[in-house]
Amino acid sequence: MNSRNTRLRIGRRRFVAGGFAGLVGMGLAGCVGARDARLAPGEHRVVVEDLHHPRAVTFAPDGTLFLAEAGSELLDGRITTVDPAGWQSPVHEGLPRYPSPYGDAEDVGLAGIEFHDGAIYGVIGQGEFDLASFMFRVDADGTFVPLANLKHFPALGFPPQAPTPAIDNESGTVIYDPTNVYDLAYHPDEDAFYVADAGSNWILKVSPDGRTVEYVAQYTRVGDHTVPTGIAVGPDGAIYHGLLAGYPYSVGAGVISRIDPDWEITDFVLDITMPTDVAWGPDGEFYALEFAQGLDDGFPPQMKPRSGRVLRKVGDGVEVVFEGLNYPYAMAFGGEGHLWITVNSSFEEPGTGELREYRLP
Repeated sequence: MNSRNTRLRIGRRRFVAGGFAGLVGMGLAGCVGARDARLAPGEHRVVVEDLHHPRAVTFAPDGTLFLAEAGSELLDGRITTVDPAGWQSPVHEGLPRYPSPYGDAEDVGLAGIEFHDGAIYGVIGQGEFDLASFMFRVDADGTFVPLANLKHFPALGFPPQAPTPAIDNESGTVIYDPTNVYDLAYHPDEDAFYVADAGSNWILKVSPDGRTVEYVAQYTRVGDHTVPTGIAVGPDGAIYHGLLAGYPYSVGAGVISRIDPDWEITDFVLDITMPTDVAWGPDGEFYALEFAQGLDDGFPPQMKPRSGRVLRKVGDGVEVVFEGLNYPYAMAFGGEGHLWITVNSSFEEPGTGELREYRLP
C-alpha cells in the first residue's frame, strides 16, 4: 500500500543545554488527538528535516521521543529529543563519526539508542576513533558514560564457535577487531541489553553497567554473509532481529531470526530483502523495515532508491504496509500507535535526512 504524501509540519531546531531532565515529560502523548485528526489512515507527515544521516528513534515511557544522528562532515553525531511541534533539543552532541572510503553518504557512527531507567543507552559503530564499537549511557544531566568496548573483551576461543561463559569486560583484552555495532534492545526480564553487531555478525548480551558480556550467537551461512541488524524483544520474551544478506543483496535473501530464552535460533520471517529494523506494533503484530529492494541495473550498481518498505507479518508471509521509502534505517511505534521512521539515512547528501510519522492504514 502506498502512503499518501502529507507534509503537515516541517520541524525546526532549538537548543536547550543541560541534558534532558527538563525535556522528559515534554513528550508526544499530549498531542495524540491533534495528530489523529490531521493524519488519515495510511498518511504520513515529515516531522523533522535537514538531518545528518539519521539513525535510531526511541521513546521514553512518557512519550518523549529521542532521535540519533550519525553525523556528517558538517555536523558531528548527536542525540536529540523531538517535541510535538517537531523541534529538536540536544541531549548529547559531538559524538564521533567515521567517513568511509565510499564517500560521506556512508558515514558510520552513532547507531542504536534505547531509553532505560531514566537514561539513554546507545551503541556506536566501527571507525578509527576511541569510542568505536562502544556501548554507552547518557544520564539525565547530560553526562556521557562509556560502558563497554565491544571489540575489546576477552573470551576463550573467539572468534566464537560455541557459547562462552559470562565475560568480565574490565580487562580490555583485544580479541576481535572488525566489529560494527548496529543496535541494542533492553530485556526487562533479564535486566540486560541484547546487542547486534553487523561487523562480526554476532549477538551479545550486555549488562547495563557494561561489565558483563555474554556471547549469544554468530551467523554464517554457506554462500552468503549474514549480517545482524535491528533488534527487539518480543512480547513472548524472545529476541527478534534482522539478518541482512551480503552483496549483492539479493531480493528475498534476508531473514528475521528469533532467539528463544534458551538461545535456540529459528527463522521467523523468510523472503525478506535487506531488513534494517524490527518492531512489535500496538496491534500485537510484527513489523519489519526493509532498506531497499537490492541493487539497480546501473554500473556500478547502487542500492535501489525509494524502494524501502514496511512489512507486517501475516501468517507464514508478509504484507506491504508502506512502500517507496528512501533508504530507511530505523522505526519505532509511539504511544498513540503511529509509526516513526528515519529516511534518507545513507547514500544521500548530508542534511537531507528526515524523521517521518506514519499512521497505519
